[in-house]
Parts: sequence; C-alpha cells; structure tokens
Amino acid sequence: MDSLSPRDTEVLRLLAAGEGFQRIAYLLGTSTKTVEDHVDGICRKLGVGNQADAVHWAEQQKLIRPDGA
Repeated sequence: MDSLSPRDTEVLRLLAAGEGFQRIAYLLGTSTKTVEDHVDGICRKLGVGNQADAVHWAEQQKLIRPDGA
C-alpha cells in the first residue's frame, strides 16, 4: 500500500464530511477532474473499490473522524 499524501487525506476528510466532488474542488481551488483523480488514486493506494470504502478505511485507521473532522 502506498502512503496517502496530505492532499489525499484532505480529500478523504471532505468526503467523510459529505462534500461532493464539485464542492471539494471549490474548497481546494482545483478542478472536479483533479478531485476525481485523487479519489481514484486513494482507492488504488488503499486497495479498495470505491470512495465509501476509502472513507471507512480512513475512519478505522483513525486517520479521520467518522464525522469528517
């Protein structure tokens, strides 16, 4: 498993908080495509199939809190 970058962790935190790709892109000052690429990379690094599984993994690892904070 590759390690997550600080940006990956921020994207996961925002996903866990219930933000959509467009809102995350706005908050991070990037494009929606870049956010999609981050989520794809996160899933690949973690060996999970989707963003919900990635958020769940991050919560279990105490990388993020279940409320997204």
